[in-house]
Amino acid sequence: MQSDHQRARYLIDEALIAGITRDDDLWLRSHSAECAECANYAEITSRILRGLNALSFETGPAATARVQDALAAYAQRRHSVQPWRWGLIAAALLIAAAAPPVYRNMTDKRREAKMERADTLLMERVNARLAQTLPEAMEPLAAALGGDR
Repeated sequence: MQSDHQRARYLIDEALIAGITRDDDLWLRSHSAECAECANYAEITSRILRGLNALSFETGPAATARVQDALAAYAQRRHSVQPWRWGLIAAALLIAAAAPPVYRNMTDKRREAKMERADTLLMERVNARLAQTLPEAMEPLAAALGGDR
């Protein structure tokens, strides 16, 4: 994400080279009024351009165009956010948003698995206990039925 200082410097450069929108100009004026660092950057950059404009020498249109293109390309590279950075930011936000539900789901699954194991162990113990006590309890009934035949 672009900081206010980065945005201000970009807008200062654009305002001096190509111009900026009214909304950007209002924001830049407001920010520069509160931020001495950005106001100083604007003053220094403005002085440099005035000094360069004061220099006078003849160049051909092709040389002027190359210099302007080089400066524009430099400004674009300096202030642009590469697309892969947006991808990293999006991935980080996605992970941050998905982590709590995923963690909750994992802990719920673990808790359910523990409960199932506990239920299984309990049923095994009950069945084992029934297997022991049921034949003993049935002996008198089996003897009575066996003795009548």
